[in-house]
Amino acid sequence: MVAFAEAQVEQLRVQAQAKMVKKIAMKRQRSEEKRAAAEARRNRDAERTAAQTEYIRQTGQMPSTHYICCGWLS
Repeated sequence: MVAFAEAQVEQLRVQAQAKMVKKIAMKRQRSEEKRAAAEARRNRDAERTAAQTEYIRQTGQMPSTHYICCGWLS
């Protein structure tokens, strides 16, 4: 009877460990996806900044914006 209880405890421990490993793997994958998205966003922002800088160098003017910064003033 004691051996049966020990076997059950061991089985529960193995299942809990497998569940934890799976959860850690999912968290790791999600963090990698978020890291990749952040890097892509940084690259897009850098490209946009470089393009604006080149525009300013070529024309000497700031690029026009399509939004009103302080809309509450109007």
